[in-house]
Amino acid sequence: MFVDEIKIEVTGGKGGNGMCAYRREKYVEFGGPWGGSGGKGGDVIFLGDSGMTTLYPFRYMRHIKASHGSDGQSKGMTGAQGEPTIIKVPLGTIVKKADGQIIGDITENGQELLIVKGGKGGRGNISLATGTNPTPNYAEKGDIGEHHIIKLELQVLADVGFIGFPSVGKSSIVSVISNARSKIADYPFTTTSPILGMVQYDDVNFAVADLPGLIEEAHLGVGLGIQFLKHLSRCRVFVHVLDATRESYKYDYEAILKELRLYDPNLIDRKEVLVVNKSELLDEEDRKKINHIFGDDVIFISTFTKENIDVLIQQLVALVTTLPPLTTLVDAHVTYTLDDEEVPTEVNIIGDQVFEVVGDQVTKLYQRTDLTQDESAKRFARQLKALGVDDLLRKKGAKNGATVYIDTLTFEFKD
Repeated sequence: MFVDEIKIEVTGGKGGNGMCAYRREKYVEFGGPWGGSGGKGGDVIFLGDSGMTTLYPFRYMRHIKASHGSDGQSKGMTGAQGEPTIIKVPLGTIVKKADGQIIGDITENGQELLIVKGGKGGRGNISLATGTNPTPNYAEKGDIGEHHIIKLELQVLADVGFIGFPSVGKSSIVSVISNARSKIADYPFTTTSPILGMVQYDDVNFAVADLPGLIEEAHLGVGLGIQFLKHLSRCRVFVHVLDATRESYKYDYEAILKELRLYDPNLIDRKEVLVVNKSELLDEEDRKKINHIFGDDVIFISTFTKENIDVLIQQLVALVTTLPPLTTLVDAHVTYTLDDEEVPTEVNIIGDQVFEVVGDQVTKLYQRTDLTQDESAKRFARQLKALGVDDLLRKKGAKNGATVYIDTLTFEFKD
């Protein structure tokens, strides 16, 4: 089954917790802290795979999680890092956040795209030792991994796209010139999903796409509509196929161009090869009439008699070897991360003497803190003060005994 759009959840692995331990060996006086740090959580990475043509496997992968990092150990040993989760995706896959922002565009075989990062491992007490506190009696918890709900969109990655009304013979032509094999019959919407094929001519190889037939108002979603039109964005050359059995050649041609223009005006600038299929049904008078409308560049072809099939292939070879590649939607090697837009620390009033502290930094500090250890809880209070949380609460009107929420933590404000 061809699937070209899907939503999934992705979650990076949690970092391992740091360990609080002390060196206790015979004849070693003042052994000091010896707890190791936790390992980093695993990342989720998408890998371009030229052997895939659909997002169908993701129907059974609606939530992708990476493995967690291991906890730190005694003797200062750091926990093992979580293994990255590597997921193969077809070339032409665009990865977007829920708000539509593009994370990446996968266009090359073997290309890797980092989707979410695993959480940082918590520091053990050997790493938390300072000059003022050489033997800390606490360790940090590991950070949780990043989490996104993402949308995958597949735009067929082909050099040449065959366009035209349904049942004009696009599938037949593609099956003749390439290794693609699609079900062909004489009824509308024979092709209901893009079919890719490879053309090999001398030492030149290029991809062709048999795309579902257009109908009028397709840009509004009529028929296969947008599901079809978006796949044209990747094609450098269009082969516009007209049907010799229809006499409305000019109307058919202009109707397709109109749909392209209304969907994306830039598509009109793509190089176009115009062919009239089923040429065995045309006499000389019919051919002259068509040449009068479109000029002498039109190619009359027949998949039955094989007329001008080689001419079409040679013209496509000349175009794909000389036309520059299309620019990708984004630089495929630049990854969007949350680091670029960290939420600042803020205090919100949610009731009478009830406040909520929000912000990426304060939330991370809370999640790293083991509040079951008295020394660790005191350190967290000092960190909040250093962040200016106490001052922000006072500015919002907090008084002694006010209720304060930070993530899942509830405590009383002490002024």
